[in-house]
Amino acid sequence: MQLLLLRTELSTAWSNLPDLGASAFILNRLLSLAFVAGVALIYIVRRPPTIGRHDPVAFLVSMYASFVLLAYRPVAELLHFQPELNHSPTALMLSNLLVVAGVGLSVCSLLYLRFNFSIMPEARQLITRGPYRIVRHPIYLGEILSGGGLVLALPHPFFLVLLVTFIAAQLFRTRIEEAILRKAFPDYDGFARRTRYRLIPGVV
Repeated sequence: MQLLLLRTELSTAWSNLPDLGASAFILNRLLSLAFVAGVALIYIVRRPPTIGRHDPVAFLVSMYASFVLLAYRPVAELLHFQPELNHSPTALMLSNLLVVAGVGLSVCSLLYLRFNFSIMPEARQLITRGPYRIVRHPIYLGEILSGGGLVLALPHPFFLVLLVTFIAAQLFRTRIEEAILRKAFPDYDGFARRTRYRLIPGVV
């Protein structure tokens, strides 16, 4: 469904090259597809967890935080919900930059995490290099940046509520995950002291 939705958009953007906005749009869509494809591939070959939490609360929070931003476009299409696009060139450019930066950070983080990625709170290996020196959950930070770009491009209360609830779910999710990681890795507290912020640098 994502590919079907992208077909027309990418054709339009391609015809507008070398416009900077069109270039940024194509880049963010290609990075998004690379991230989703990477997650799918890793799920096929990832290593088994040493410990995890799979109760209903952890399941619901993890599923919502993982897929709500990916699902907004198909859901809007199915509901025939057509929010008005922001017509400000500055806002659209900033939106594209946020999405590119966010998805780029998520892809980079996934390259470091590799076969240790999970959706449910599970422990496989403690990764402390690369983007994990910035925040303890850089993939989630990347998704938040992308969500901010979405709200800038589509300034509608529906998407603002979506972003706020998404961030709340990610914050709760990080607490669940870190409890699992502390049980699995005795040196996790040292990593947490070195990488002070869980999700958003300077905030939390």
